[in-house]
This record gives sequence, C-alpha cells and structure tokens, in this order.
Amino acid sequence: MKRGLRQGGTMSTLYYLIFIDDLLNDLSKSNSGAPLNALHCGNPTLADDITLLALSPRSLQYMLNICQDYSMQWKFSFSTTKSCTMVFGGRFDKDIFQWRLGGVELEMKDNHEHLGIPISNNMSCTKKIEKSYKKGRASLFAILGIGANDCKVNPMIYLNLYRKVVLPSALYGSETWNNIPISTPCS
Repeated sequence: MKRGLRQGGTMSTLYYLIFIDDLLNDLSKSNSGAPLNALHCGNPTLADDITLLALSPRSLQYMLNICQDYSMQWKFSFSTTKSCTMVFGGRFDKDIFQWRLGGVELEMKDNHEHLGIPISNNMSCTKKIEKSYKKGRASLFAILGIGANDCKVNPMIYLNLYRKVVLPSALYGSETWNNIPISTPCS
C-alpha cells in the first residue's frame, strides 16, 4: 500500500483513530510521559498531531523510540521536518542531549506554532496575544467591508457575524494565555 487515508474522507477519521489507538495506548502504558496527579498526560493528541510530554530527556527519547518502533511495525513514517523538541523551565545544554526519531536528530526550538497557537519555552504569551489580536482585527475589518457600498445591512447581522466570526478567531487559544503584563501593547 503506497497511499494513506484520503484527506477529508467520510471514514478517514475513524480509520485513523483505529490505526493510531495502539500507539497512544503503548505510550500511556510506558509511564514515561508527564503525569498530572494520578492522570497520565504524556501524549495529548488532536487528529494526527501527537505531542509527547516528558519530565526527563531519557523519558522523551524512550517515547520517541516507541513511536519509531510502531511506525516500523506498520510501515509508515513520522515527518521529522514537522517535528521538533522544546524544553520548558530551566536551562538545558543542547550539546548534552539530542533527541532522535528514526535516526534523525530532531530540531530543538525555543518557539513553535502548534495547532495554530504560538508556544514559547519561556511561557511568554506576547506572541499568542499579538497573533490573536491581528486575526480578530482582520476578521472585523473583513466583516465591516460587507455592504460598505450598500448601507442596507441590518446592524443585527453585523452583531451576529461579530459573535460568530470575530470573537472565536480572536480568542482561539486564549486558554493558554498566562502572566499577561498590564502594559502589553497592541499595535
């Protein structure tokens, strides 16, 4: 088989979930991921985006090895160009430990965009807020441009569009905003 699942196909999501479920179970059973009290949360996943969270470099490499073994067993490969590592909290010497997936060294980043949300290893939310502000502003101006030449648009339509388009685009990912300085400028 040389072709994967059809993007957007009716059954593609179900087939993918069945296919990847064993990998997610193997990662959970390894107890290598980051725990949150008694809850294992070392591999949060959304669609085909798998995140590995570990408390030590060796645990993360062990989890990467599980992923590689699973991909070899089922004859697929992870995209190492789309994969990266980030270290949160404290200093980490990049020369001491390098993570590998399938023999390829993964790039270590200070900032990365995951699921459309900018993430920084110092937990700064400035870029997240700036991106959301710009998206919300662009959505607002696009909506205000509707009917600009024809002044017969009902204001309730604008209000409805604002609630259903502008607010969600501006607030996407706001759950991850933290330590917001009062003087955060919006330009």
